[in-house]
Amino acid sequence: MGEKHHKPLEGKRVVVTRALEQSQSLVDALRHAGAEPVLLPLVALAPADNLAEIDACLKNSTRFDWVFFTSQNALHAVQQRCAALQLPLIQAFAGVKIAAVGPATAEAVTAAGLPVNFVSRIHTGVALAEELSAQEKRKSRLSTTQRSCESRTDRSIKSPWLASHSCRRLQNSFANLGFGGDTRIPFSGWC
Repeated sequence: MGEKHHKPLEGKRVVVTRALEQSQSLVDALRHAGAEPVLLPLVALAPADNLAEIDACLKNSTRFDWVFFTSQNALHAVQQRCAALQLPLIQAFAGVKIAAVGPATAEAVTAAGLPVNFVSRIHTGVALAEELSAQEKRKSRLSTTQRSCESRTDRSIKSPWLASHSCRRLQNSFANLGFGGDTRIPFSGWC
């Protein structure tokens, strides 16, 4: 007689709240594990209400030091806007460093043809900002230490962090493109 294969979620009903267009792989995995998925989409993807701000950012991205992609949905929205503006994605982000909230988003950004300069270890927008800030501070201290070893004549620098960075305001226009509520990182400015 054949051996019965145990499925860990056999007989369990699992509610899937993802947007319908993004739920198929999860539904398939749940079924494979023996579960009965129940689709209850609580998230709907829609374009932003005000495209003018996004369009202005895409056309003038050189005014930013970093762009944070906090989801694959944000990337897709940016790709759609670039297509509508007939603006190549690589041109829209030339000279701007790109950060991704996690490896899946980083992979999607890279697949779209953009280089990813930073990926957060903890996959939230706030963690992305905190981790990048800590990394930039470490780089600044290392750079300042190297400069100080090469020339000890400049004693006027009180703060290596402030002295070594020309700060521009970080505008996180791409983090929230009208998908599922306000996910903007709440910073008025930092480097």
